[in-house]
Amino acid sequence: MKKSILYLFSAIMLVAVGCSESYDDSALVGRVDKLENRVAQLEELCRQMNTNISSLQTIVNALENKDYVTGVTPITKGGETIGYTITFTKSQPITIYHGEDGKDGQNGTDGKDGHTPIIGVKQDTDGIYYWTLDGDWLLDVNGNKIKAQGTDGKDGENGADGKDGVDGQDGENGADGKDGTDGANGKDGADGKDGITPQLKIENDYWYISYDNGQTWVELGKAKGEDGANGTNGENGKNGENGDSFFHSVDTSNSDYVIFTLADGTELSLPRHKNLSISFDIADGAACMPSASIKVGYRLTGADSGTTIETIGDGGWKSIVTKTNVSSGYITVTAPESGGDGKVVMLATTSTGFTAMKAITFEEGVVMNVSDAYQASYENSTLKVTLRTNLKYTVNIPDNAKSWISVADTRAAIRTETLTFTIKENPEENPARSATIKLLGECGDVLQSFVIMQDYQPSSSPIVFADANVKKICVEKFDTNGDGELSEKEAAAVTSITGYFFGNYAAAVKTFNELKYFTKLKTIYQHAFYGCESLTSISIPSNVTAISSLAFSFCPKMKDVYITDLEKWFSTNLGDYTANPMIEGANLWLNGNLVTDYTYPEGTKAVGYHLAGCTSIINVTIPNSVISIVESAFSGCTNLKNISIPNGITKINASTFLGCI
Repeated sequence: MKKSILYLFSAIMLVAVGCSESYDDSALVGRVDKLENRVAQLEELCRQMNTNISSLQTIVNALENKDYVTGVTPITKGGETIGYTITFTKSQPITIYHGEDGKDGQNGTDGKDGHTPIIGVKQDTDGIYYWTLDGDWLLDVNGNKIKAQGTDGKDGENGADGKDGVDGQDGENGADGKDGTDGANGKDGADGKDGITPQLKIENDYWYISYDNGQTWVELGKAKGEDGANGTNGENGKNGENGDSFFHSVDTSNSDYVIFTLADGTELSLPRHKNLSISFDIADGAACMPSASIKVGYRLTGADSGTTIETIGDGGWKSIVTKTNVSSGYITVTAPESGGDGKVVMLATTSTGFTAMKAITFEEGVVMNVSDAYQASYENSTLKVTLRTNLKYTVNIPDNAKSWISVADTRAAIRTETLTFTIKENPEENPARSATIKLLGECGDVLQSFVIMQDYQPSSSPIVFADANVKKICVEKFDTNGDGELSEKEAAAVTSITGYFFGNYAAAVKTFNELKYFTKLKTIYQHAFYGCESLTSISIPSNVTAISSLAFSFCPKMKDVYITDLEKWFSTNLGDYTANPMIEGANLWLNGNLVTDYTYPEGTKAVGYHLAGCTSIINVTIPNSVISIVESAFSGCTNLKNISIPNGITKINASTFLGCI
């Protein structure tokens, strides 16, 4: 059409030049330029509409093929968005253009409004999308709706076999009837054709549409460009109708779908593709004790309702997946009984075939340097427990101990960390108390436990002494408030008993069981109870760590020695056998019970003087770790009947079993 306009323009120019050299052709040129611009606008409009038709075809096919949108990129012109480029996981990228409102027409001559055909798609009751034109079904020459998507035809059924012919009856020399032939098999149904993509063109200012890839064209009506159509009767042109496109809007605000709204209000929703990924709620390098389990939470991004999950462990580590919903759950990982490091690999696959894989490594868990028990004063104090571990854990304090124990801890692969326990004061006259502290793993399993024991707070009330001579000496030495009495609190402040403690009263004292109130006593020095020839019983508090030589020499009437902690008694540093209050022959009592049997702990290297003179002991077991037994170790054990001597012992002194009758 451009060429026709140019030829016309050239002819007019020749005539004009021939008539007058002063002819002003600017108005004519302007009209021709305007005409060419209008033609260019119509051609651009037609190009965009054919692009939109093709894009709409792709969108319908994407719906049918369960395709996903991977990206939406705006197309801008003059700072405004005029369309989008859409990319898919399977389909080729498409471009769609928004419509724009027409502008007011110019004052012009009579003329009818042009029309822009609106192409769309709708889903019919058969579930198939068909093309529409201006809201009505687009029909082919036979009056059939034109599909926007293709479906395969079904296979035809096999034809039935023909029946055999009946033999003719015998006549005179009659021939037999011939057999009938089998019926031919039915032909397979032909594959359904793909949906047709209509094409538009503008020719001589009229719209044309083709349903057969451009072989034939059907006129639709007069076209209009960007400006509104000419008005009638020379009045102002009417506003152009809404947009020159059939895409009304593209909504990208939803994180799960892109919604395409057509000019007739039809909405087509395509799901967005989200890259499938896996994340765990613990860092790589998690640790777990042998045979223990740990729960590892996971989260999937981009999963769908058909996503499957499987895990594979190595190094003997086992795993079980538990889903809580489509996108999350947890893996229960169990460490091998033999310990060691390993890993678990998680593989997730969506129903559309997208996969993601992630591994998490594990190492054998350890907790080291934790003692079985810790002692705390009755006063307000702090207790530091230092340990080495590579495990995540929580500190569990029993409910009945939370009123007096609290903890602040550090967290740091293997690491040394300190648990700082705050211990509240034990109320006066409240008994000693204890709590078992547990270090719990991530699945609630006990990684380690220990006991915190708190002393009772001594009373301010005076101690009732059974022996007046003992009271007299103790008040003289330790009565700090001058009231003539010795309270438990005053006794608890004493840290040592010096030599010749009773002085001139040594021969007179008979019992000193009140020594148990001396809860901070650490050392009983040499000659402390030397010559207490009438002393029959004494209580040694568990806090005593050392008794010097000769501390209990010449105590011939000692019959009973009371202790509260057997392990601590055997760890007390005795200077020699004369430091043992039982050397003259006495019973050993543990919290009111006679000690008749004792097994030295495995790992003990030497047997000391702690049972010398013990008349209550009957059976003793010595482990193979022991390599030496001190002289007089069991002398005076008159009731000893059974004892094991390990192979590591190469020498037994003459007095080792002296008096073991």
